[in-house]
Formats: sequence, structure tokens, C-alpha cells
Amino acid sequence: MQLVPSFHRDRIPSCHLRAAISCALVGICCLILSPVASAQNHSGSRLPGFYAPAHWGPDAWAPQNAPSSISHQPVALSRPPATGAGGANSIAIAPLSDAVGVSLPKPQAPDQGYLDAPASSAGYVQAPSVMEPQVAQPPSSDPLVVEPTVDVTAYGTENLMPTASPIRRWFGGVGATYWQSLGSDGTLLLATDGGDTLTTAGDVNGYDFVGYDATVGRYLCCGRYALGMRFFAWDPEDQQHNVANGGAGLVVPLSVLRDVSIDRGGGVVTVFDDISNNAANVCAENETSIRGFEANLSCFGLGGARRLGRCDPCGGCCGPLRRWCGKGQCDSNCCDPCARQCGGLFGPLARPCNGCVRLRSWHGLRYFQLDENFQIAADVDGNLGYSATDLFYQFETRNDLYGYQFGSEISYQLGCRLSLQIGGQFGVFANDVSVFHNIGNETATAFTTLQGAGAGDVVGESSDVRLATIGELNVGAAYQLCTCWTATVGYRLLSVCGVARPVDEIPTQYLTVNNNAVSVQADGGLMLHGLRFGLEYNW
Repeated sequence: MQLVPSFHRDRIPSCHLRAAISCALVGICCLILSPVASAQNHSGSRLPGFYAPAHWGPDAWAPQNAPSSISHQPVALSRPPATGAGGANSIAIAPLSDAVGVSLPKPQAPDQGYLDAPASSAGYVQAPSVMEPQVAQPPSSDPLVVEPTVDVTAYGTENLMPTASPIRRWFGGVGATYWQSLGSDGTLLLATDGGDTLTTAGDVNGYDFVGYDATVGRYLCCGRYALGMRFFAWDPEDQQHNVANGGAGLVVPLSVLRDVSIDRGGGVVTVFDDISNNAANVCAENETSIRGFEANLSCFGLGGARRLGRCDPCGGCCGPLRRWCGKGQCDSNCCDPCARQCGGLFGPLARPCNGCVRLRSWHGLRYFQLDENFQIAADVDGNLGYSATDLFYQFETRNDLYGYQFGSEISYQLGCRLSLQIGGQFGVFANDVSVFHNIGNETATAFTTLQGAGAGDVVGESSDVRLATIGELNVGAAYQLCTCWTATVGYRLLSVCGVARPVDEIPTQYLTVNNNAVSVQADGGLMLHGLRFGLEYNW
């Protein structure tokens, strides 16, 4: 750390106004004459002349015609007698010798001490990151020399500021979302003989579960871009709705069951009549599994978002956790440049403190899988519980969506650590959908009444490729716990359109297997919403 002279803040006596004018005149003369003197007294590589500034500050001693932000050379200040040629209280300035290692006179303490001077170096203080203007006192006859302690190339304000370490290129996180399904399917699945509703499709399609996701990625091009990947797996609990025959009868009011028959060993009978006459219990059940993966290339626009590592010598965190930085402000108690790195996801942002808004956009590829297994089971064999000889009407659907998506997110910084975000994404996908369905049990298979057993067996699978879309909306907040850790909370809305849902696959009639039994109806949808909690890390 270099030392610079410090001056008292006492008021300048009026008798010294003439001295100040004389100093200014001498300074002008030095500007004119010092290049000439330098050319006469030095050989080889010479230092340029120096001028005395009008105020004390970061540019206190700068080479002529040089920008104020360059590193400065040390200069020697002399205090001539009051009767010097330059007038009373004049200051003579001359460039140093060419020899970098020249031994310079040691500073001597003035008659009066300097402001905040440390005991180890009387008369001097450590150079601040930004020097405050100082008011000079009349110089004495004692010489005063500024001597660098490490590097004679002197200092600029950049050299005295702590710098950030290289950016932390990797980021990741985990999250848990409490999901609930939106919408209700009113398709009637079970009723009494008198027509009273007992079960609808909404009773087995209503989800209420916790889903998990994980994210990992890396910043590219010094943090201007980021490549991130997200994995998620959601497994709602099986939805079941069982109804026992209490004497009012049980009817599955699907007209399609009147078109198919089955022989379970007691003769051919329609499936509709078999359930109505023999069912002691009827249970509707649905199993769902949701998986997915996405890879997105993000670019940071308005506000910037280049990520930095921890700030030296600040340490791991920029500012105490208990301190509130204020709206749109940065923690002034944190060492620079940490104070200018407002918090955000995965680490501090390299952007100015006066910017509160940040915009991120991305493009990517996504895979989304929706599997469902739906069945209506009727206990018709007279035995307690469901067994292999009972009657089952089963649908299995599998949707594999592959496609492109794009999205954006706006973040508003409330302080150094807290930010609000709102964003969303939308994608267009090719849905490779397959449907399997079956009516019967392990010993018998139902068949269409028109075609008969064998040719008209109601069992099979079909597939097709359809257009599907996925849209997401995210609203939440993020709190940066420290440089690396960020906690998030928010609301999420997910909508999937153009998928095959089991209940939607139930045809209105079974004339022939080829026409109706295995056709694909991929015009259903899935809508979920919930509260998400997450924890993110940058390394």
C-alpha cells in the first residue's frame, strides 16, 4: 500500500491567499519549463514533465497530456525558503531521476501532524480507494518526498480496489413443487340403477402430489450465455374410487359397453348387462407418471447477468445476512466491487447498482412424457375382492413429446439479496402417442357383437404422431443467502395440450374393431399448478 501526504482540514489564513496565487504562477512556469529541464538534465529514457493539479484527488500527480485513470509516477515535492524566486510559499516540482531504484529522502514529520496519520509512518495515511479533495496548508522549508513502498509505477484507483475472482462457471439446484390439477372431467363412469351419479372421471383424474426437479448447467463466454439442463420426475399417487352395491344397483353408463359381449363361462352376455346384473363392487382407478428433460441456451439481455465468483478480500458472503440494503441499492458496507454486484440466482451479478431490472431469454429442446393407466374393475365373479376372473375395462396411454421451446424471464432487484421474478416458456412438440385398451380378464376377452369372438376381440394397440404444445408460467422470489447459495419460492402453472388421456379414448360405440376400437384421440389436455420451493448453488 502506497502512502500519500495528508493535510490538515484547518481553515487557510487570509494572509496565505497571496501564497496560493504565487503557487499557481509557479506551477504554470513549471509546466512550461520542466520539459526543457528534463531534456537538458536527463539522457536516454526520460520521464515527462508533471503539473500541479488544482485539487487533491485521484489525479493528484499525473503526466502531462495523460488521461486521469492511468497509473501515476511518484514525484518529489520540495519546499523552498519563503524568499525563493517563485515568491513566498511557492512550490517547485521536478521529475524524478531515471533510476527506478534511486534512494529518495525519507519523509519528515511537519510542525503539525497529518490527519489520521498512523503511528508507523508519521505524517502519512494510506491512500483511500477514492481520494477526497484536501486543502493544502502553507508548506514549511522542510522537504517532503512521496516514496512508493512497492512499485514506482505508483497507483491508480483500480490498483487499490479489491477485485473479484474468476466467475464460478457451474450452477445447479433442486426443487420440490406441490402440484394440484386444474379442471374437472365430468364424464360419468358409475351410477345407480335409478341414475344417481356415483363416480365421474374427475374423481380419479384429480391430482394432489409433490414433484421433484433438478437443474445443472454451465456459463459460457465469460458468463454472457448459459447452457442449462433440467430433469423432473412426478409420480402422483394412484387415484381410486370404489363403490359397493348397496342394493340400488351398479351401472356403468357407457353406451359403448352395449356393443360388446363376453363369455366368462356362463354364456354370452353384453358387458353392460354383466356389470349391471352381477357386480358387487365397481372400482375406477387411474395411475399417472410424468417424466421430462430439457436443455436451454440462455442469453442475458437488459441489465446484464455475467456471474462472478467470491470477492476478495470480502470472503464468502457480500455483506451480513441481517443487513437490509434498501430498494434498488447495494450494500455500501460491503467492500468494493462486491457492493456493485447485486445478488441474483447462482451468484452475484456483474451489473451496476442503479439497474434493478434484468431480462433473460432462452431457446431449447424438451422431452416430456405422460403415461396413464386407467381401468374400471367390476367384481362380478361372486368372490370377495377383485380377481383374475372379474371384468376389467382398461386403457393405457403413452405420450412422448419432442420439440422446441423458447421463454423469457424478467427479474426486479429489491435489494442486494432479494429479487422478484416473472417468466414463462412455450413450446411446440411432436407427440408420439400410443394407446392400448382391452375389455375382459385373464381367461376371456370381450368382442364386438357384430363381428363375434376372434375377429372382433376388443384388444389392441395403435399409435400416431400428433401436434402438441406446452406452456408454463412462473412467478416467484429469490433470496441470495450468500455468494453461492440462493433460496427460491414461487408459483408455477403448467398446461399441456394435444395429448391422449384414457377417458378421452373411450369410443362412443364399437361397430368394428378396425373402425373404433383402437383409434387414437389425442385432443386432451393436462393442467397443473402449485407452489415450488428451491435451493440453487453456484460453483
